[in-house]
Amino acid sequence: MRHYTKILLCFLSLVLFLSLSYAQEFPEKAATPAEVDLISEKGKDSIVRIVGGNFSIGGIGTGFFVGRDKIVTNIHVVAVPGLYSAKLMNSKTVWRIEEVTAFDLKNDLVVLKIADEGIPLPLGNSDRVQTGESVYAVGFPANYTHRYKITEGIIQSTQKNNKWFRMTVDVSSGNSGGPILNSEGEVIGVATAVYDSYSYAIPSNTVKALLTETKTESLQQWHKREVIRAVQYSNIAQEKYHDKDYNQAITYLDKAIQLNPEDTFYFMSRGGVKDVLGKHDDAIDDYNQAIKLDPENVHAYNARGNTKNYIGDYKGAKDDYSKSIKLDPNNGEAYKVRGNINLKLKNYQAAFKDFTEAIRLDPQDLDANLSIAEYYRDKGIFDKAAEHLQKTGLITEDSWIVLGPFNNIGRIGFDTVYIPEAATHFDTTVKYDTIDGKVGWQKCSDDKLDGNIRFGKDVDWRVAYAWTTVTSPDEREVQFRFDSDDQGKVWLNGEEVYAHTETHKAIIDRYIFAVTLKTGKNSILVKVCEEKDGWGFYLRITDKNGHALDDLEIYRAMQIGK
Repeated sequence: MRHYTKILLCFLSLVLFLSLSYAQEFPEKAATPAEVDLISEKGKDSIVRIVGGNFSIGGIGTGFFVGRDKIVTNIHVVAVPGLYSAKLMNSKTVWRIEEVTAFDLKNDLVVLKIADEGIPLPLGNSDRVQTGESVYAVGFPANYTHRYKITEGIIQSTQKNNKWFRMTVDVSSGNSGGPILNSEGEVIGVATAVYDSYSYAIPSNTVKALLTETKTESLQQWHKREVIRAVQYSNIAQEKYHDKDYNQAITYLDKAIQLNPEDTFYFMSRGGVKDVLGKHDDAIDDYNQAIKLDPENVHAYNARGNTKNYIGDYKGAKDDYSKSIKLDPNNGEAYKVRGNINLKLKNYQAAFKDFTEAIRLDPQDLDANLSIAEYYRDKGIFDKAAEHLQKTGLITEDSWIVLGPFNNIGRIGFDTVYIPEAATHFDTTVKYDTIDGKVGWQKCSDDKLDGNIRFGKDVDWRVAYAWTTVTSPDEREVQFRFDSDDQGKVWLNGEEVYAHTETHKAIIDRYIFAVTLKTGKNSILVKVCEEKDGWGFYLRITDKNGHALDDLEIYRAMQIGK
């Protein structure tokens, strides 16, 4: 799979691109376990694991039968010279791949021929795919040790002119070339790329068009084509990049461009590596060339906009994101980035409109809701700020009572039990021995209401606790998304469910772990051991997709203990 995040947009993690964004809010119908199992079973007779070439730079991916003796996959999966084979999950039969009948370099597609026969998957009409539609990626993902797996998501955006679908399906490199199925078990796309927080699929109608071609050549001869050799160099460049050998990565991308100067992917990849090396003007030149080759390349505008933003060219960055949004008006990430750029330009109303549009596309988007909440908070409209914070799942400052400070000199606090940490209820009238004398539970003094629970500033080597309760209408598995500055522990209903011993600034969603809420009131206790500088934590309660749960009742601090 073309992981744009590996080279193309690796630099974005250093600059502004805001984190996860999911789908628009649509009347999404989640598939039942039985339906998912049925789709998975149908695929087992048609979806193959492809192995061959040089494993370090490709050669492991997924494909599927589109004819009795024809398999479709991504070009980059089979681009490296060598022998390739395909195998079904439930079969001992291994088919040798011998010929190429057609390929589409722009869409990273190739049709392979085997000597035997398999069961083809039905190809659906990708023109009928709707935004918000449930889809399923089936294949042999690397993050599942290349075992057969089905993952569910939705179509986040469709574009005209056979452009790739943007999806929320969780895929990894082993999914490359695998089918994206609809709820009827029809192929509506082919998994091909990961870009920021989204996965992408080539529409199935592009595959149908490719199947009309019948120019057969041996795999060995196909590997000698200059455009395929360019893919080989690109694969090597990605490997060099992963090894942090950035100069060698550029060298191999230079070779890819020399062999195929019409492929925007190579220019964008090289631009990403140059950004990492701090050669931002040179990176912009590469993005310019990519845009010249493809004026409708949304990713190129985003990449160039991020580089301009990083070097302080905020007007240029805003212009690039405006072009990106014009081309793809359903990309909430682009609105959020432009919103932050507008803040830097002090265009506050424009920033507000951008964040509002991002929220329209995804009402529970974390970053957009936090930005809008901050906007309302700065204007003193606290009820509106609280409304948007509730959509994030963050347990805010007014829901905690706190206790401390206790001693952490020599990092003794992490293992020292200062209070009954396994308790599920605390008597708020009890006083405890602290560094400041006898102290009882108090309402959190941090009134900023941004979800960052701060115990104090200019205080070092101390320990504090925070306690709240959450009432659930039923027993359910949820995600706790936690981080603390510095070491931290979390207890749920008296049981320690998480602990970390790292020393760092707290960020949202650094640690994500599943817990089970019981029906009724649940006790949550947090312990934070400060060393130097900041002292606090974040805690979000969400579903498995990072979305807030609107039926949980989080008690305000004044109610705790009563």
